[in-house]
Amino acid sequence: MTDPNAFIIRFEEYKLNKESLYKLRNVFNNYPGNEEVILEIISTNENKVKSLSLKSIKIKPSLNMYLEILDFI
Repeated sequence: MTDPNAFIIRFEEYKLNKESLYKLRNVFNNYPGNEEVILEIISTNENKVKSLSLKSIKIKPSLNMYLEILDFI
């Protein structure tokens, strides 16, 4: 079961590439905290959602963090 306080972010599979994952990790590293991060990948071809718990990354979400993420997606 997922922690109700976890930060969940969803990406469509086609938008994920090495560069976007690298940028996402850098944004998360700029906002350290105690909240678990769950990355949900939406597969449009199969109509499925894969959930990945990023156990090594803990964040403190903020408006600035959201804006940084929106800047590159």
